[in-house]
Amino acid sequence: MLSARYQGRIVRVKVEAYREEDAVSIGSVAAILDQRGHRFQSHQNLNVGDMVRLPDDKRAIERWEEDEDEDEEKE
Repeated sequence: MLSARYQGRIVRVKVEAYREEDAVSIGSVAAILDQRGHRFQSHQNLNVGDMVRLPDDKRAIERWEEDEDEDEEKE
């Protein structure tokens, strides 16, 4: 599962193939979320279930909420 940003939303992509020569992951949209984690079935012309190509340089890094709890426990 990879994440990317698309027009202000977080898009999670279930990767089904990877093309090394293009550095592109190919997969279906598993979820579309806003910054607060609310889910949507579509955004603009993108829908859950659509097949998309996600170049490596367009990936987003997300921090798990569990990590924040672990950091607080260490302090």
